[in-house]
Amino acid sequence: MRSLFLLGAAGAIGIGAATATLGQTAPVLPAGPGHDVTVRVCSGCHAPEVAARQRLSKQAWAETVDLMASRGAQATDAELAQIVDYLSTNFPASAAPAQPPAPSAPHG
Repeated sequence: MRSLFLLGAAGAIGIGAATATLGQTAPVLPAGPGHDVTVRVCSGCHAPEVAARQRLSKQAWAETVDLMASRGAQATDAELAQIVDYLSTNFPASAAPAQPPAPSAPHG
């Protein structure tokens, strides 16, 4: 099994995102390499679409996937690597939101 990175941040990411708010529609997971294994493995504990609400670095996805594996997600090392690749490709860390321009001082 892959080495486990049980960092506090990974726990917060994995746990906090696993709960969907009532009334929200789950985002759709895009098709592509790793989609099917991601759906199969992740749906054992939660809706796999919760990943679509997150934007993480590849390292943070690896930590989250390792945490889920330590909590019982059933997958081979190769499948876990596919899941990390799928998630980091489709849900990468977002750049900081653009800041609106500062209001200009009145002329006069």
